[in-house]
Amino acid sequence: MKILVICPLTSDSGGAVTSWNISKQLAVLGNEVWFIERGFRKQAKRQTPSVRYLRSIDFPPFLPLNILLSLMFNVIAVLIVRADVVFALKCLPNSCLPAIIAKLMGAKTILHINDLDYEFYDEGILKKIVHFFYRFFPRFFDCVSFPSIKLKEYVQKDLRLEEKRLKLLLQGVDFDKFKKTESSDHLRKQFGLINCRVVIYVASLGITTDFEWIAKLFLKILQKIENVKFLVIGGGSNLVRFRKVVDDSGLGKQVVFTGFVKHEDIPLYLTLGDIGINYMENNKANHFRVPIKVKEYLAAGLPVVTNEIGDYYLLKDHICMAGNMDEFVQLVKQALDSHDEDYAFRQNVIEETYNWKYIIQKFKITVEELVRP
Repeated sequence: MKILVICPLTSDSGGAVTSWNISKQLAVLGNEVWFIERGFRKQAKRQTPSVRYLRSIDFPPFLPLNILLSLMFNVIAVLIVRADVVFALKCLPNSCLPAIIAKLMGAKTILHINDLDYEFYDEGILKKIVHFFYRFFPRFFDCVSFPSIKLKEYVQKDLRLEEKRLKLLLQGVDFDKFKKTESSDHLRKQFGLINCRVVIYVASLGITTDFEWIAKLFLKILQKIENVKFLVIGGGSNLVRFRKVVDDSGLGKQVVFTGFVKHEDIPLYLTLGDIGINYMENNKANHFRVPIKVKEYLAAGLPVVTNEIGDYYLLKDHICMAGNMDEFVQLVKQALDSHDEDYAFRQNVIEETYNWKYIIQKFKITVEELVRP
């Protein structure tokens, strides 16, 4: 079976990580898989012999032009590849319009909605445009998939989609990559993390990152816990602004930004930490989010502290969840002081439930049912 996976984002995004992992696992199962993403010249092209990789041209910093070029490139790719199945990520024109063209040519189509993207924008014309895409595109797809039951139920009710077209496709982790990594003394010295406790925060530092809240959290933790540094792993469009937030808060010496890190290197960076954290503002966008970082922390064996939001309730037996910021700080202190080394307990839930290998084996049945006469 020939499958084309279209990612409308650049490779530094969580959505690109998700769609790339889906592509690799579909290829492992014997399919001919093509993967397309939006160009980003700062990053090297992905390389794996099992997936045919394409990306559009990048002309920074003009985003509208890049999206238009991505749309044109993806339409041409659809016409050339002639896939049996097209998997499109997000309700965006540079993924959905090419998929709809492919459907007119006889392909079966799957749309994966992994966020309520319009909710990340401030009120205004841009939010209205992205909301229009969300309401317009799903009706044209043979199948619509979601990473959580909560998001699936919301979108089904909101858009009145037929139940038989809706499928669950959990957010997974490349477990084998995260579980075996050894620590790097070189990186520890490079980032000045010698003789201190390290709190890890991974993020693509763009519009979906609540970094002002994270900075407040860092301050509260430093007021209660000694000898702590924070390692912020990731780059993004707001990296410069977030560095200023840290400097303005007087946190400059305690917070280390790595800048952009290739996703395949994230497991190595996680070995530098004592615990992993995530804190999200309590709003509608975050209520339906399924962030990958917490599952990656667990796959690496790290103790995890989060607040009670998103789909984290599904992991409540394996992570610490706080009801407010003060409780969050207390849980961080307890996690750092306990020196908990029960790696297997945390890793088992990822290996058994959120391992891409097994998630895509199950999802393959959905794909095969679509193309079956």
